[in-house]
Amino acid sequence: MIAEQLGHEETFSTNGYTQLLPKPEENIYDCQECGKHFSQEKNLKMHPCTHMNERPHVCEICGRRKSSFRDVCGKGYHRKSDLKAHASIHAESKPFACNICDKRYPAMANLRSHLRTHIRDKSFICEVCRKVFYQSGCLRAHILTHTNEKSYVCKLCGKRYNQLYSLKRHYLTHTKEKPFACDICSKAFQEKATLKKHLLTHTGEKPHVCEVCGKGFTQKRCLTSHLRTHTEKP
Repeated sequence: MIAEQLGHEETFSTNGYTQLLPKPEENIYDCQECGKHFSQEKNLKMHPCTHMNERPHVCEICGRRKSSFRDVCGKGYHRKSDLKAHASIHAESKPFACNICDKRYPAMANLRSHLRTHIRDKSFICEVCRKVFYQSGCLRAHILTHTNEKSYVCKLCGKRYNQLYSLKRHYLTHTKEKPFACDICSKAFQEKATLKKHLLTHTGEKPHVCEVCGKGFTQKRCLTSHLRTHTEKP
């Protein structure tokens, strides 16, 4: 008993005297998720099942609890360290651009965080719908959507628009001009938004993730279509 308390094991020599020998050290297996210790590897292998339904990781953007970390391409990880290692793959890709200052980011979460820096500068509010804008010009253009005034007229076909940007975009349908070209494959597009969607096919980014099954999509319309597979009856 005393030997066990001292962390030794007893052995007896031929002369009848008790000899105390140090106990052999046991292997310790640690769970990297919660830090729990196990003396046998098989017990450690069975232990992760206890974490399957846990949701310890809180999303900093929406506040929802997640059972695993997810990055911009929809892949999930139970350990934050694994997510950080994978995130380095996307470090050089910055498909998410701020529509206010054109600064670019590798993930939607980074862009959302950046957009908060502009919120303090909001000072132009629509008196009709209370929508807030960062620039007075944007507010003036928005007000026209309430008045139905269409003062911008296409000289080629007579079609009218309430915003100059809409008219300029319309002109491209006449000229067939495609000013926005992909730096990777040189494919050109009439609209910047279309180019941004196209870039996702090269980077592998899938910012639109299904909250039901975790599947990622490059376009929101694809996610919307996919969601029907969860809601529609077979």
